[in-house]
Amino acid sequence: MLATTVAAISSLAAGFILIPLLAAAGFKIPDVVLSSKIRSRKDAIRCDLPDALDVLAVSVEAGLGFDGAVTKLTEHMVGPLVDEFSLLLSEVRIGESRQTALKNMAARVDAPELSAFVRAVVQAEQLGISLGRILRVQAADSRLRRQSAAEEKAMKAPIKMMFPTVLFIFPAMFLVLLGPAVMNILKVLK
Repeated sequence: MLATTVAAISSLAAGFILIPLLAAAGFKIPDVVLSSKIRSRKDAIRCDLPDALDVLAVSVEAGLGFDGAVTKLTEHMVGPLVDEFSLLLSEVRIGESRQTALKNMAARVDAPELSAFVRAVVQAEQLGISLGRILRVQAADSRLRRQSAAEEKAMKAPIKMMFPTVLFIFPAMFLVLLGPAVMNILKVLK
C-alpha cells in the first residue's frame, strides 16, 4: 500500500513538473521553427538576387519592358525569389501600380538587398533613368554584398569549429599520443 502511494505521489509530482515544461516547449517550438524557415528563405532570396537581377538586366537591355523581363525571369528560374516576382506580376495584372507591387514585395521579404533594388527601380521609373543600367548596378552591388556576407561567415567558422575540436578531437588525440607513454611510466613504477 505504501509503495502504491509513493508511486502515485511521485507520478503526480512528475506531472506537475512535466506539464509546464511541455507547455512551454509547445509554446516556444513553433516560433523557433518558423524563425528558422524565415531565415532560410531570406538567405535563399539574398543568394538568388544577383542572378535574378542579371536576368532582368539582360532582358531589359534586349528590349523587353520590366514586366516582360520579370515574366522571363519567372520562366527561367525557380526559388522563393521567383515566387515573390510571380506574386509581383499577379498584383500588377490585377490592377496594382508597379510601384505599389514592388513596395509590397519589399515589405513581405524584408531583406535590405531587395529593398535597395525596389527603391532603385521606383526611383528610376520616377526620374526616367535607363532601367537596364540601374539593374546592372544593383546586380553588382548585390553580388558584392553576397561576397562580403560569405567572407564574414568564413571568418566566424574557425571560432565555431574550436569548441567541437577541443571537446572531441583533442581528448582522442591525447589518448593516442600519451596513452603508450603513460603505460610505459606505469610499468616502470611497478
